[in-house]
Parts: sequence; structure tokens; C-alpha cells
Amino acid sequence: MPAFGFQSNLIDERTVKNAGREKLRKEISFIGLLAMSVGGNIGGALFSLTNIAGSLAGPALPLAMLISAFPVLLAVIPISVLSSAWPTTSGTYRYAQLFNPKLAFIIMLSLAACAAIGGQPLFALTFGIFLGEIIPVSPVLAGVLLLITFYLINLLGIKLTARIQIVLFFVLVISLLMYVTLGAPGISAGNFSGFFATGVSGLIAAAGILFTFCAGGLLIIDVGNEVKGGENAYPKALLLGILIALALYVTIHIITIGVFDWRALEGTTLFDVAAVFMGSGALTVFIIGGALVATATTVNILFTYIPRGLLVASSEGLLPAFLGKVNNRFGTPHWALTITCLVAVIAIIVIPSLIFFGAMLNFGLILAIATVCLAGASLPKKYPALYDRANPKFTPRLLKVVTTLIVITCGFIFLFLAVALPQSALIYAGILIIIFLVSLAHTKTFREIVQMQREEKLPDQ
Repeated sequence: MPAFGFQSNLIDERTVKNAGREKLRKEISFIGLLAMSVGGNIGGALFSLTNIAGSLAGPALPLAMLISAFPVLLAVIPISVLSSAWPTTSGTYRYAQLFNPKLAFIIMLSLAACAAIGGQPLFALTFGIFLGEIIPVSPVLAGVLLLITFYLINLLGIKLTARIQIVLFFVLVISLLMYVTLGAPGISAGNFSGFFATGVSGLIAAAGILFTFCAGGLLIIDVGNEVKGGENAYPKALLLGILIALALYVTIHIITIGVFDWRALEGTTLFDVAAVFMGSGALTVFIIGGALVATATTVNILFTYIPRGLLVASSEGLLPAFLGKVNNRFGTPHWALTITCLVAVIAIIVIPSLIFFGAMLNFGLILAIATVCLAGASLPKKYPALYDRANPKFTPRLLKVVTTLIVITCGFIFLFLAVALPQSALIYAGILIIIFLVSLAHTKTFREIVQMQREEKLPDQ
């Protein structure tokens, strides 16, 4: 069992060796990290879930977006403390370990499962649906081909992945600004009458659906050991990525409700809304530069994040050792990438449901973010030397207050989402139970991690 400590660039040398993380290269610049953050936020969910959320919230859709973003914006505070103090591989998992190693394992594996059977197929299927608006193609087939394409790109290394992400980021933002510019003149104030037409339950359920819109960008913490100057880059990239995405989202939601009767949103996509005020040429550009690029960026990013958690857990003996192997030539966790791709491909073929995919991704994200924030709040007391490295450094009291608000808000969103989509909630509960049963076989390992945490609270300078 490798030690938990923070040696050798804040990661124990034995863990690095066993995990193969010494082969992960620092090739992500600040712009690349920001592009990954915005791409993780502004993804296929905007095009596949906006109208679903609009049918739940009605004219209050922009407010639902702000509610869903509230805990994510708060989460930037404890997560900035963690990521600036300790940029590391699979930050979601490693930071959660600071709070509770067993819970961290359950959170990491459930998030990986939800991303593989929910997130990846969600965005790949959305890509296929929108591609079908341009050429006659099966949405499922197009989604499978997209998954395979970005699987191969990620096999070739993080540097290529980050460069592609930067290009896609700028194309995406330009396309969304086109939606805003062309749609704004057609807004009708009457469409916002009866603002709370669907009630509080509809508003909160919509906020649950929209949670992934901003939460996805927080997952950039999972590539910390591959970021140049991560200690300084993370706080800025986390906040800027969310603010850029949130500003675009609220504007797009105002236009969506303003030009389209919210009662008719169910069963439609953002393409149907755009068709109201765009000509065929502009609409094609919007589909390609907006919808297709947005979904592609998110698929690309999730292939970057998911394998890192499997890699780290395998280094601790909690998962099979082959998942921790890193390709000598390209510096990528090839087996973990392959498993992720296979699971996503099977899911999109067997369960082609946007609502199910979106719910699964959000369930996983909500629980993971709440746990990581709890770790951030516990840092000043449990790991004062690590806390001293943080920049910016928020007071322990503020961290506790903010984390309490995050946990409460996430709890309400989770509850309302579960009530609105009970079948998806039951499946997620089943995943948690299975992972919990698996964790029972590693009780001794978790105790060793806790003991090592107590003995190695101070990171080496």
C-alpha cells in the first residue's frame, strides 16, 4: 500500500511510481486550463437539457440557472484553496480523501460510473442528434464514432487534447454569441408572464437538471499534476470558467424563453428555438460551431478526467493494477481510457435516453462536489501546513460557512432531482450500494490511509 503523503511535488514518490504518474507530463497552460473549464461547463448539456429544464421551470428558467450555479460558485472558494495548495492527479478523489478515504473511493468510482454511463453518452448522443439535422445519420452511430474519435485523440497525449480544446473553445464562444445577437431582437416580454407558472418544485427540479451546466468545469482539478504553474492557475481558471459560462447561459436562457413559448419546449432542442430567428445558413453554422463543437469539447474533456481517478485508485490497490498503467510513448493511461470508452459506447447503444444520461451525470457531480468542499473546509484544522500553501487563503470560518451552504443547497437540488426522476435515482442508488459493498473488501486499506494521513500531515517543502 503506497503512502498517502505529499512527497515529490506533493505526491508520494512510491505512489507516483506505482500509479505511473511520473509519466503524466506538465503540458497544460493557463489558457488550456481555462478552455477545459469553459468546455466542461458549456458542453452538450446546453443543447440537450436547456429545453427540458425550460419545460420544468417555465419563464423562470434563467432564475433556475442562477440557483443551480449558486453552490458551484460557492464551491470555487474551498476548491481554490485545495487546488492552489496541492495541484494533483485526480484532485476530486485525492481531495475527498482528506475528508474520508472510504467515502472518497465511493465518490470517485460513482462519479466515474455516472460520467461513463451518463455524461459521455449524453454528449455523444446529443452530437449525433444535431449532426442528423445536417446529414442523414443515426444519432447513436454518430455518437459512437465521436466517442471512438476522442478516445484515440486522448490516447495520443494531454498536449494534443489541450490544444484541440483551445481551438474548440473559441469556435464555441463565437457560435453562442451569434445565437445571442440574432435572437435578442425577437424577445417578447409576454413570454415571461406568469414567471413562477410551474411552482417551486418545477423551479428546483430544473435547477437540478441544470447543475451540470457549471459544475462540469470544476473537474479541471483532476489534471492538476499536468498543469504548468497549477498553484497560481487554478483559482483564476476555476472562477473565470464559471463566470464566462454563467453569463452566456443566462443570456441564452432569456432569449430561449423570450422567443419561444415555454409550454412547447418539451420534446424540442435548442435547434428548434434557433430556427425561429435564424436562416438556414446561420442555423447550419450554429449547429456546427455551437452544438457539435460543444458536445465534442465535453466528450474530449471527460476522456481526460475519468481515467485519472481510476489510475490513482489502482495505485493504492483499490482497483486492478492494469488501470494504473501509463503508455510510455504518449504518457496516457491507456487501459483506463479504453475501459471508459467501452462503457460509454455500450451505454449509448443500450440506453439512448437524454434525460437518464443527464440525471446520472448530475447525481454523481452533486455528491462529489459536496464531498470535496467538505475536505476544503476541514483543511485548516487537519492539514494546517497544506492550508498555509493556499493562495488565496480564506478564513477557516468562511470555509465552514460556505461549505455548509453548499452541502445544504446540493442536498435540496439532489432531493428534488430524485423526486422528479425516481427511476434514475434508484439506479444511482444501486450504483452506490454496489460500490459500497466493494469498498468493504478494502476496509484495512482505508484504515492504513487514515493512519498515514495522521502521521504525514505536513507536505514536504
